[in-house]
Amino acid sequence: MVTIESLPNELWMMFFGYFNAHELYYHFNGLNARIDRLIRSVSNLCLKINENNYAYYVQHIMPRINFRNIQSLSFHSQSKTVKTTDFFLHYPLNRFRKLRSFVFHDWYLPLENHRQVIEQLPYLKILERLDIKLMELSMDFSDENNTRTIELIFNSSKNLRTSLKHVTLDIYVSNSMLPQISFLPTNIEDFQVSVMHVESFLKLTPSLASSCRTIQFKYLEGSHSNEVQLPPSTKVLSHCTKVTVKKTNCYFRFDHLKAFLSCLPEVKQLSIDNTCANEFITAEHLEFLLNRYCSKLSKFQYTYRDDPSYTFADFTGACKQSGYWSSGDVHFAKVLHGHVLYFDRKQ
Repeated sequence: MVTIESLPNELWMMFFGYFNAHELYYHFNGLNARIDRLIRSVSNLCLKINENNYAYYVQHIMPRINFRNIQSLSFHSQSKTVKTTDFFLHYPLNRFRKLRSFVFHDWYLPLENHRQVIEQLPYLKILERLDIKLMELSMDFSDENNTRTIELIFNSSKNLRTSLKHVTLDIYVSNSMLPQISFLPTNIEDFQVSVMHVESFLKLTPSLASSCRTIQFKYLEGSHSNEVQLPPSTKVLSHCTKVTVKKTNCYFRFDHLKAFLSCLPEVKQLSIDNTCANEFITAEHLEFLLNRYCSKLSKFQYTYRDDPSYTFADFTGACKQSGYWSSGDVHFAKVLHGHVLYFDRKQ
C-alpha cells in the first residue's frame, strides 16, 4: 500500500512548489524527519507575511529556514498593532542574499527603522522586483526617506541599478524632493509610481531610457508655474511601448502633456485620464501632439471633462473631419462629468 509519506522526493519537491513558506511549514512540517529535510531544501521559498501569520513566522519558520532558499519576501498589513521591529533586528535584509522580490506594504515601523530597511536594499544583489509603500511617517521624514530610496535605485547603488527590473513606488515624488544627483542608466523594464510631477519624470528619463517598456502613474501632476521646467538631461524612452496615467491634477496643461509625450516616441498603447485638469485640451491639440511625438501609437484612451466652450459635438466633429482620427476606429463613452475617447488605429 502506497502512503503519501512514501512518495519519492522528486514528487514531494514538485508538490511543495505550489505552496508559500507559511503553507509549507503549517501543513507539512513535522510529518517526519524526511519531509522536514525536504522542506528545508526547497530553493524558491516565498515568504508572504501579514498581521495574521506574523507570530507563526517568527516562532516556527524563521528559526528553521535556510535564508539562501528565500527568493521572495513580502509584508502586507493594515494593522498598527503588529510591529516588525523585532523581525528586522533579528533578520536584517542583508541576510536575504538570494532575494529576487521584496514587497513592503503599509507595515508599521518606528520612524528610524524605515531608514534601516532602506539602507539595506543595496545588499540584495539579484533583486529584480521592488514594491514599497511606507506608512506612519511625518511629511518631512517621509520626503527624506523617499529621497534616499530614489537615490539608491537610480544613482548610488550599482547593485540595484543593475538587477532591478520591476519597480513600484507608492510615494509622492515632487520636483523639489528629488536629490541633486545624476540619474544613471538602469535595467528597469516596468516602472510604477503613485504621484509624480511631470518635471520629476523628465529628470528621471536618463535612468529609464535604455530599458523601460511600461510606465504607470496613479497621478501625474503638472505644476502651477507658468512654464514647464525642462531639465537639460531629458532623454527619450526608446523602448517604452505602454504608458498609463490614471489621473492628472488640476494644474495639468497642454505644455505638460507636450513635454511628457516628447519623451515617448515608441509608445503604442497610451491611456490618460485628464478629467481633473482645469485647462481643456481640444481634439485638434491632441491630434497635433500625437501626430508629432507618438507616431507609433496604435491604441489611445483619453478621458476628459466636458467643457461648455468646447462641447461633445465639437469634439466628435473635429474627429470626423480629421485625417488623423479617421485613420482608425474612434468611439466615445459617457462617464461622470465627461467622456472617454477610444482610438484604435487600423493596421
